[in-house]
Amino acid sequence: MKTSASTLWCLKIAAFITFGTVALGAVVCATYSSAACPNWPGCYFGQILPRGELNPIIEFTHRVFAMSTLPALLVAAVMARKHPLRVVRVLPWFAVAGALGAGIFGMFTIKTGLTPIQGMADLWCALMSLVTIVITLVAARRVELEQNRRIAQLAYGVLGGLFVLHGLGVLTAAAGSYTRCMGWPLWLVNDMDKTPALQLARVGLAVIILVGMGVLAWRTKMVLPLAMLLAVELILGVIIRVNGLNGLLGSLYGITAVTIVATVAWVAGRYRL
Repeated sequence: MKTSASTLWCLKIAAFITFGTVALGAVVCATYSSAACPNWPGCYFGQILPRGELNPIIEFTHRVFAMSTLPALLVAAVMARKHPLRVVRVLPWFAVAGALGAGIFGMFTIKTGLTPIQGMADLWCALMSLVTIVITLVAARRVELEQNRRIAQLAYGVLGGLFVLHGLGVLTAAAGSYTRCMGWPLWLVNDMDKTPALQLARVGLAVIILVGMGVLAWRTKMVLPLAMLLAVELILGVIIRVNGLNGLLGSLYGITAVTIVATVAWVAGRYRL
């Protein structure tokens, strides 16, 4: 039984919006735009739309994507509720739950601010939505999925490592540090960062993840796309370390990290556990 065209389109739109939300979240973090719109849901008190400055526009654009994510995922989940594959029927609801959690945390980010633990939970909610909707989309496109338990376990293990890697970045970052943003470890980018041991743990975990991604890429013939993404992340990281951080470099670094997560999720979606 093939997935209906309407269901596939709903899943594609939901995946696009969810990816855009997480990627724009990285841009907001890298450009320090999170406080550019001091009110919620409108940008300012008594005014919904941002003014002409770049930072409020970035924050408000992210907010529009974020507020569109939950409805898009809900529609996709309802459309997929009778799909023959259980993974396609169930996973969209995990994406919905993640989007709901991220939306609540996003509101409190503006209203009261978040503790590091809450910030980590916020990031994990967003990543859960992204990963689950991407896996759902791949599974729906490939009703006859390949079965390779070892590859599936490795892919999900790499995803778990990426969740921990980025979550630890939130915990180790001092207020205002780029370390809290979506990205691979750059050691002490900001001298204000706390808990160097966590940074060292992130570096060690990154090495393990790289080995896992290498094996995964080789076993699934995804060497070129994963190698290109990792090369871009490495080059951007070196440039940031040598020349310092700016909003553009930080944004590209974060977007690439989000794309790596989505790509590994795409690989995971091709195989049954």
